[in-house]
Amino acid sequence: EISAEMGNLSLLRVVVLASLAVCGYGGNWPLTLISSEEHPDAKCLDGSRPGFYMAPGNLDRKHWVVHYEGGGWCVDQKDCVHRSKTRLGTSTVWPNPGPQTADGGAHGLFNNNAKINPVMYNWTKVYIGYCDGASYSGNVALPVNVNGTTLYFRGLQITKAVWTELLNRGLRNAETLVVTGTSAGGLAVYLQVERIREMVSKQTKVLALPGAGFFLDHPTWEGKPSMTPAYQYISHMQNVSTNVKCEAHYNSPSTRWKCFMAQYVLPFLEVPTFVTNSLTDDYQMAAILRLTEKCRNNLEKDCSKKEKAAIVAYRGSMLQALQPLFKRTGSTGAFLDSCCVHCQTEMDPSWANATVGGQSLRDTFAAFLATRVDEGTAPLQQQQATKTTVVDCPWPCNACKFLVGGNNKCVGQCYPKHNDVL
Repeated sequence: EISAEMGNLSLLRVVVLASLAVCGYGGNWPLTLISSEEHPDAKCLDGSRPGFYMAPGNLDRKHWVVHYEGGGWCVDQKDCVHRSKTRLGTSTVWPNPGPQTADGGAHGLFNNNAKINPVMYNWTKVYIGYCDGASYSGNVALPVNVNGTTLYFRGLQITKAVWTELLNRGLRNAETLVVTGTSAGGLAVYLQVERIREMVSKQTKVLALPGAGFFLDHPTWEGKPSMTPAYQYISHMQNVSTNVKCEAHYNSPSTRWKCFMAQYVLPFLEVPTFVTNSLTDDYQMAAILRLTEKCRNNLEKDCSKKEKAAIVAYRGSMLQALQPLFKRTGSTGAFLDSCCVHCQTEMDPSWANATVGGQSLRDTFAAFLATRVDEGTAPLQQQQATKTTVVDCPWPCNACKFLVGGNNKCVGQCYPKHNDVL
């Protein structure tokens, strides 16, 4: 029973909901639902049509940034039934316009304010809704009946249908495409970006910007199995289809699940990739490392010596797992801070104000972008950051002064208001 293997499944759900609350700000973009006639196999968990939000206005159609929404996973069939009745499993309750209650909405790297987002403020922006429960990667052909409820595990078909529709809307003529996402959506970037690169024009420069999606295959602070059994079960339950080269490498039934985890897919990525992730990610501190709630409420004062040692060791494990990225010099970048937060790229405060080595997340990504895209545009010419990879010192390094509660609290931190960012 997967719930038993994971321990307290309710904790996982609470952490997911807390992360969504932290990542929630508004947007005002019209919703497009995928045609069931043109893409009959693309379905949300409940069978409703998937879709996306596209920013309105006369935007730069040569440069696109497309975001995969996050929101955890359903870890067994019963959990998927529950999820199919929420906005993470059905499009029937999605707001229109939106996105208003998920990830960063129209903020951070989606902000149209040139002061906050100087490079991408006028790019064509797309936000893909999440409704399949397996990071847009499920691939079960037939409907699944669970005690009278019909479910569809069709994340891969959603990915294919959405990108086909975007190509028809002008993406086929794009010069630059940044594929991004947060949390489970950030994981989707790792899993699907090579497939996306194959779909778009060869003239389009594709860049990956996965946010908060580098979830580790790692035990709890007490050395017990953590979320890995869940990833194994989800991979089998939804027959996930991810990176082709990874799946050719891990081609046995006992190892194929590894291609549902970023650390095992990373060595097979060829698309230029900029990783942004906290080395003290509050979601991972709770759901994977399983620090006690008392500890997460005050890391400095209320964590045991063993828990503090586990925090330090977890940072080391993440950096070790990222070595394939660091070895690909010239085509990669990273912003790895020690802030007790989860999603960061879609929040104005963390996008513009979180700094490591004197460089903000926004400006470090701009430096990476400048090495990959020969734009000659003023924003790229004027950006001041020089390093494309920055790694924070271990917690309690406080590069996170923008956090309302400081960096000792690891339970779904709050951000200041967006208009307080600069």
